[in-house]
Amino acid sequence: MSLENKIALLRAEINATARSTSSRELPSEVPQAPTASVENRDQQEIESLIKLINDALDELPKEIEKYPRLTAIGAFGVGLAFGVILDRRFQW
Repeated sequence: MSLENKIALLRAEINATARSTSSRELPSEVPQAPTASVENRDQQEIESLIKLINDALDELPKEIEKYPRLTAIGAFGVGLAFGVILDRRFQW
């Protein structure tokens, strides 16, 4: 099956779904405020993100010792990008 055929099939499927959705009545319910379960899930996601960041920061010194040249090049790149942003932001 060629890419054009796949695109045509997907387009037909999307159009059929859009027609069937528009033909059905949309519910007139007002969206409810987030519940405690949603807030709890958000809290868990934040905690897992913080844990992931902490793990990455714990490994950072090992990577710096392992790849000193790459670290220097990366630091130079970050500094250069920061300088360009500041220069454009604060044109004298």
